[in-house]
Amino acid sequence: DGIDQNCDGDDLIDADFDGWIGLEAGGADCNDTDALVYPGAVEQWYDGIDQDCAGDDDFDSDGDGQQSSQFGGQDCNDLDPVIYAGAIEVWYDGIDQDCDGLSDFDADGDGQIALEYSGDDCNDSNPSIYLGATEVWYDGIDQDCLGGNDYDADGDGFNFDINPTDNSDCDDTQATVYPGAEELLDGLDNDCNGYLETDDQDNDGLMDWHEWTLGSDAFNPDSDQDSRLDGDEVSQFGEELVPFDTDGDGIFDIFDTDDDEDGIATFDELNVDVDGDGEPDWDVDNDDILNHRDKDSDGDGLSDLFEGTKDSDRDGVPDYLDYAGDLKGGGCQVARLPTTMSSTLLILLGVAALRRREEQ
Repeated sequence: DGIDQNCDGDDLIDADFDGWIGLEAGGADCNDTDALVYPGAVEQWYDGIDQDCAGDDDFDSDGDGQQSSQFGGQDCNDLDPVIYAGAIEVWYDGIDQDCDGLSDFDADGDGQIALEYSGDDCNDSNPSIYLGATEVWYDGIDQDCLGGNDYDADGDGFNFDINPTDNSDCDDTQATVYPGAEELLDGLDNDCNGYLETDDQDNDGLMDWHEWTLGSDAFNPDSDQDSRLDGDEVSQFGEELVPFDTDGDGIFDIFDTDDDEDGIATFDELNVDVDGDGEPDWDVDNDDILNHRDKDSDGDGLSDLFEGTKDSDRDGVPDYLDYAGDLKGGGCQVARLPTTMSSTLLILLGVAALRRREEQ
């Protein structure tokens, strides 16, 4: 009030004697009852007292506008004015500028640290890309961070192409399927040639798998060129295959050019036309055994090996196929007549001879 009531000579406009006139008397001392409070005093943060009379928030020491998180605020570092909730994050510097509490080395927030900082995330700018993410094939992006070819889902080394080429994978879900792969008995087109192992590419009655197993030519219906289809030279019981070996020489008929080992090629035995009708006679003696498996093709009791391909009677029919009545081995042409006709002819010839004698 400007009056020295106690006559001590002190200026009563500085009640706390801190050298600063109180606000009430037009001075700057914001608390003239506390000698520790005045402009320029050392601020004691977080005690609720504005020691330096700056008028700022005693729970915001860095002056960034947010109170310290230790006293109910959101500022996770009240010593740095660039750190507060909502601040711009500077990634990979080890400082949590925006106070979100997340790793400073996981910019996309997918839960994995960036690969460049000893983590597993191969792309820290995309939250859908991380180690273990679901891979979306053929988009050119490595979502699962495994580093593989995004156009080779089965990892067989061949790219899948929606517009296939000779060197593209025809089934990118199977690692055993790619151009040039070994064909397996699995119902798949392993080598991408457009055929399954159960197909019959040469239409010989044998599926390709059996031909590969035997070693016959899957692209040639008659592997030994004997005029018999490969499928006709084996016996099949479901999946079981039993190749014929007619002569027991250890060479399956499917590879043997002389199936009955009579010295006459199977091709020749199956391409004879004894009756001259323009069609091959496969079973000359009609015994239900085809010539190439019949050791006596004409049924004359003499083996084909013995008679051979010579034509003793020069009738155009080799001896091993030439048999008529009692004469065997391709004798005279007359032998082709039935037995009764032959006997009648002989009798007539005899009668004629006797008449000539009588006339003489």
